[in-house]
Amino acid sequence: MIGMRHAHSVCFVGHSGSGKTALAEAMLRAAGTAGDTALDRTPEEKHRRQSIDLAVASCAWKGRKFDFIVTPGLGEFVEEIHKGVAAADLVVLVVNAEKPVEVVTEQAWDIRRAAGRPAVVFVNMLDKPLANPETALATVRQSLDGKFVPLQFALRDGDKFVGLVDVFTGAPTAGKLTVSEEAKVEAEGLRAELVEEAATFDDALLEKVLADEEISRDEILAAVRAGMAAGRLVPVLWGSVPSGQGVQELLDAILVLAQDETDAPGTRLRVFSLALDPYLGKLSYVKVLSGEVRDGDTLFNVGTKDKLQIRDVYGFAGAKIEKTGHAGAGGIAALGKLDGLALGATIASASDAEPEPPIPFPKPVFIRAIAAKSQADEEKVSTALRDLVTTRATLTFHRDAVTKEGLVAGMGDVQLDVLAERLRNKYGVEVQYRVPKVPYRETVRKSASAMYRHKKQTGGHGQFGEVHLRVDP
Repeated sequence: MIGMRHAHSVCFVGHSGSGKTALAEAMLRAAGTAGDTALDRTPEEKHRRQSIDLAVASCAWKGRKFDFIVTPGLGEFVEEIHKGVAAADLVVLVVNAEKPVEVVTEQAWDIRRAAGRPAVVFVNMLDKPLANPETALATVRQSLDGKFVPLQFALRDGDKFVGLVDVFTGAPTAGKLTVSEEAKVEAEGLRAELVEEAATFDDALLEKVLADEEISRDEILAAVRAGMAAGRLVPVLWGSVPSGQGVQELLDAILVLAQDETDAPGTRLRVFSLALDPYLGKLSYVKVLSGEVRDGDTLFNVGTKDKLQIRDVYGFAGAKIEKTGHAGAGGIAALGKLDGLALGATIASASDAEPEPPIPFPKPVFIRAIAAKSQADEEKVSTALRDLVTTRATLTFHRDAVTKEGLVAGMGDVQLDVLAERLRNKYGVEVQYRVPKVPYRETVRKSASAMYRHKKQTGGHGQFGEVHLRVDP
């Protein structure tokens, strides 16, 4: 297990199919991570071949520890994006070069902006037939807010993507590719654009630009970090996971772009996710905001003032969770055997510490009645649902006092379908959904009848009619 104290948490977000999970797994392998690097681990994810739950993994790159948080790209699982961004030091927005901006792309970008997290954009799948780097960048700039500045550009041989050119040096980022004079001129232009944008966040750099003085790479990157911290400057990187292009370059970029935080006194943790592990039980995933946490520590749930006895601290070796007994500032850890912790809770060494702002989860909008297919499983289903909804902010379950139906609420039918699969796979019970009954507050309790006779004589034939009414429960 990696024993370094300082760590950066990197959250991968983007629309489904942009390649977030494959990118993170490729980065784990490129960093020399031994053992398991698969991030889609649950039976439901394997069956659907797409991410459903937030996943965490760790690696080391050039002396620095990275904790990766990978989120699903389906809109109904947007809760996981909120969780991941809340724990992130840096957000990587992964976009598909053929379809750069989609619904969840914009949604994730808005969540990142509201949370105030710095970000980079990784344009993936440059080797796809319809991929066009210039069009992809133009679409991102048109659709998302921010100043998007490429740190590389794609080197092409005709319509084929063959590599990347560093805008600082005008040389290939890897390999021995030949860079044409035209490409070198393009690199110089992009470097000038980068310096111009970065200088607006660094007065010393601006003075050098105006004086036409030599500017180093480190000076430019320092200004870029300042622009990222201000939430305005967004570096753009390129690549293709299947070919391995751009993977190590992204690791290098994160290394120099992630902000080094000054550790504050005292221990302070934020619970950003909860999970039910089949072997370890309920786990509380925390971001160590300051200090450290160790087995045997006594801390406080700031919201409730309850004492918490820390027994089991887990970390990550690649995608595998393992007992470490310790986590340092900046890192991600999982705490076992802690009850009563809610999503977003603040844990601290002082009971009177200020809590972290709540994570702004959306409210469930899709309601269905749920029942076991076998009446013998009703109690088992209710117990399982109460366990599962404690780990989700966008899933609720209660029994209606009037209709006596069990009601689940979520973000849509896909999320509820996954819930049904999870009940079958984890608890061995089958459920069915239906439209909820309307809980009428008043109803007919007994039979009643009435009759009305209408007579009116005005000359001629006159008017006559009878109405008979009977109402039954």
